[in-house]
Amino acid sequence: DLDRIHEELELPQYIVDRLADDEQRNLSIILEVEELAKRHQRILVFASSVRHSKLLATVLRTRNWEANSITG
Repeated sequence: DLDRIHEELELPQYIVDRLADDEQRNLSIILEVEELAKRHQRILVFASSVRHSKLLATVLRTRNWEANSITG
């Protein structure tokens, strides 16, 4: 898999899924976004998948931040 990543610059789907499901990583992303939101009007976050994008936006909204998942 490391050779594939190095040559194709693309992660295997199972790695992408593991990243999206990593609770500690997601918490770190949320906390970083919240810190950035205190200093900036707009923040763009790239997620590992549509599902991951929706998860991050949902968690941010439940923590009283304006957040949307935009895909396409």
